[in-house]
Amino acid sequence: NRSPKPRYTRSERADFKRDTKQTLQNLATAIGNLELSDKLGRCYGNVTAITCGKHVATLIPDYTCGFRLCSDCARRRASRLVRKYLPAVVAFPSVSNTQAVHIVLTQAHRFETLREAVKRLTGHFRALRRRSVWMTHFKGGMFSVEFTIGRDGLYHAHLHILAFRTRFFDVQLLKDAWLEITGDSTNLRLDRVKGDINAGLREVLKYAVKPASIRDFTPNHLRDFLAMKKQRLFGTFGEFQKFAKTYEPDTNEITSLFAPVETHVGGPCSQCGKPLLDVRLKGSELADFLRRLDASPAIE
Repeated sequence: NRSPKPRYTRSERADFKRDTKQTLQNLATAIGNLELSDKLGRCYGNVTAITCGKHVATLIPDYTCGFRLCSDCARRRASRLVRKYLPAVVAFPSVSNTQAVHIVLTQAHRFETLREAVKRLTGHFRALRRRSVWMTHFKGGMFSVEFTIGRDGLYHAHLHILAFRTRFFDVQLLKDAWLEITGDSTNLRLDRVKGDINAGLREVLKYAVKPASIRDFTPNHLRDFLAMKKQRLFGTFGEFQKFAKTYEPDTNEITSLFAPVETHVGGPCSQCGKPLLDVRLKGSELADFLRRLDASPAIE
């Protein structure tokens, strides 16, 4: 049995985000990109916490850098994408008579730039969607690119796909097509999205916005990433793409998918009902503030 993933406290996550941002800032300075370094330094420089004194309803930063490798900005981007696509993802299976599946595509690693690795991967995926085995069994979906840096120093790019399948089939047919297209890649995983489809969407979006681990980043890796500025790392395709552009959920759907949460000062905390207050902090103080909240007694 796999060991359960450790659950990090709010303060531990804040520590990680702060340290990651500082590392990115140092890397940006090392390659002479002082504009990016300055943006990272100002991101979440001051924060307003809307809190009851135990729970945090929301954090409002005075400035965000928007950089894709920034952990804070990745979380904000994930929330926007979920709000944009979740209604269509939930509605599409019944409209199209399909079932959601999560597919992971990988490719053999080569000595190449990150841009080259991603273009090779997404190009192969476009070729796969033109194969009869794909066109017969799928009606579109969405994809995201994730990459890591291996011990060999090469980029390991892989594709996460939330696809809508029309019928069951022998997945080996898809694996054979993937090998034929790539010439060297046999790794393809397909898992049915069971239960709440929200989980499948969030799984794909997690990789769409999750910052790459920068633990092994060098200045050259940051240069490679910056060269990806116009490279698509997330997208929709097929019939789902058209559906997502035109689908308009009604008020009841929105309410059921996105429960309203009070975030204004004076409103009740959604977890305990106590009135919310605003606490203004420097970004460097946030982790210690959250530690104090974690250690404070539960509100009766």
